[in-house]
Amino acid sequence: NIRTVILGVGRDIYPKYVTCLCLDAASDYIQVSGFSYDEFSDILPQLQEITCPVSLELKITEIKAQPDTFQAYGARFVEVYNSGSSVTASKLQFAGLVTGTLPSSLQIAQGQYLVLYDASAAHRNISCVNCDCNPRYNDSKLEAAMFMCGDSIYFACSDTSQWCWFAAAMNNTDWYQQVNDSSNVDVASGGQSVVIDAVRFGEGAAAWPRVIDGYTFELKQVALDENVGSNWYQSCYTFGTPGDAPIECHNLDCSTDTCRRNGDADAVWNVNGGTDGECVCGGGYYRDACTCLPIANPSNCIAERVKNESGLTSTWFMRYSWDAALYEGDNIEYELSYWNQNTDITKVTSIATVTQILEYDWENRGATQIAGLVRTVMN
Repeated sequence: NIRTVILGVGRDIYPKYVTCLCLDAASDYIQVSGFSYDEFSDILPQLQEITCPVSLELKITEIKAQPDTFQAYGARFVEVYNSGSSVTASKLQFAGLVTGTLPSSLQIAQGQYLVLYDASAAHRNISCVNCDCNPRYNDSKLEAAMFMCGDSIYFACSDTSQWCWFAAAMNNTDWYQQVNDSSNVDVASGGQSVVIDAVRFGEGAAAWPRVIDGYTFELKQVALDENVGSNWYQSCYTFGTPGDAPIECHNLDCSTDTCRRNGDADAVWNVNGGTDGECVCGGGYYRDACTCLPIANPSNCIAERVKNESGLTSTWFMRYSWDAALYEGDNIEYELSYWNQNTDITKVTSIATVTQILEYDWENRGATQIAGLVRTVMN
């Protein structure tokens, strides 16, 4: 028999129309009302019994590279999310902002966050402010007022620790972090342990956000590609959300200064009704929480003249193709500008990365001149 498992998302699903496909509807039909972090966290144990991951799948999801000026809760930290199988922490090797390993007594379960924080300086503690997680976590190294997530793991690193320590020289514009599997050696690379995840600030074509000292870099969603700069943004508070998913920033924390933080000199904060408002961004930028980020453009645009033979007639068209912009959202299109047979510029939009044009001005432009320009536009 083939086991069919159905994950129904939304409130308007009628189970009776689909559960007939399952061998055991009680265990093989899973319904969740939406796509939020909390809703999927509730069904994670049930999914674990089905998927049974056997590989190490850890992802770096939050980085605080520079401490906050508030000493009590200003420590640097690295947050890692485990979407794979349960792992004994001693198998992990860290390099970059935090370097070292962890004791075998720590076990990181699937769906659990691991937070490594710097306890070696005056800025020694971390706290999750206004988070959705359980606040009851505490230990002897943290003050009673700390707000930690009860289902996450926190481990203190310091210059005197036998396990892990933080790099003194790294900052908000110069950091990287890597997690290796020390139990898995790659012979082809000279016996180096296999890299599970690695992130370096500034890599890739997509622009990385500029973060104020003391705030954190947060991956917008745990499912996004962490090596795409536009998938990160600044935390709402200097605390960040160590051990929990990102939160939406309240409008009261926004201003024209935050709107312009990432290079948009024309951005302004438009207040509507006192508390509501939004960043109004200039050309080439899009609104993202309390700031305006550069729109990532596509790359490697190629134009080809193609002969289309049909019956007794032959026609030619131009086929344009390009690499998608480094942006994970679903609200973008591509605008292609080209020269038509009347020598005028025509603009067309497409959600695809390939388009065909019949009326391109080949006679006047030929193969030596630019065939068109393509850019990303936000819906």
